[in-house]
Amino acid sequence: MGTAIANSKPSSMDKDLEKTAGDYAHLSNTTVRSFGWDGVTVYVKDRATKKPKTILQSVNGFVQAGM
Repeated sequence: MGTAIANSKPSSMDKDLEKTAGDYAHLSNTTVRSFGWDGVTVYVKDRATKKPKTILQSVNGFVQAGM
């Protein structure tokens, strides 16, 4: 059985950065019900060789509002 830590402060990873930045009413979604992507590939320049390096290849995804 695990041990619970009482009264721990949330880390910066637990915080929603957009919400802690101030007024976030403009981030409310009332129109989009879902968002998807298909075949996304991302390249960056390799620091050592200066050549393109693939960090994501043919990635697909889907999210629904509120998830």
